[in-house]
Amino acid sequence: GYKYTMNTKANSYIVRLKAIDKSNPIGEMLITVGKKSYVPTSIMMCKNSKWSTISISNFKKTNHNNSIFKFNKSAYPSAEVIDLR
Repeated sequence: GYKYTMNTKANSYIVRLKAIDKSNPIGEMLITVGKKSYVPTSIMMCKNSKWSTISISNFKKTNHNNSIFKFNKSAYPSAEVIDLR
């Protein structure tokens, strides 16, 4: 898991995720999200003290029905469902 903090910079939110377990291969991530659109613009990841950056320039938002995010129990009757909410 990760601990998170969030700051604002200009027109963006900067979300910092820091690994709780020091042995996690990705120790830290910075995710930049637009304040008004909530669209991610960049993701920075630190692995072995080296940073990699993914710039997102052509993100297309689409609307999805909420049902695609729900597990269909009737389709998998023998599955064990563990809800950790």
